[in-house]
Amino acid sequence: PREVRFGHMFPPNPDRFAPDVFAPASSAVIGGINAYVFVVTQPNVSVSGRVTTPDGRGLRNAGVTIIDQAGVRRTATTSSFGLYSFDNIAPGQTYTISIISRLYRFQVRTLTISSDLINVDFVGLE
Repeated sequence: PREVRFGHMFPPNPDRFAPDVFAPASSAVIGGINAYVFVVTQPNVSVSGRVTTPDGRGLRNAGVTIIDQAGVRRTATTSSFGLYSFDNIAPGQTYTISIISRLYRFQVRTLTISSDLINVDFVGLE
């Protein structure tokens, strides 16, 4: 059977392309041609922001929790300036973000995340 691979020129030229860069470990043979299936996924995104007191000062050591639709919970702690960040967030889902603090209350936010989000800020309620 004739084999078709991504990342190769035909006829193959090993000096131009790295061999088997995109080739999976196995494939199904269809009509004498090896068929490779590639799943293209959207890259993960990040969510970041700042947690502040009612008068605008950064709130350090506050717990920031993000929960996905499946109930998977991740937690971060704010920096001395009230900053937080979550990386490797799967896009296209709805997330709930909440703040845990002994000093202030915060509104819970529900967001559908499709790209990097910055300035997802929270202000403490007295």
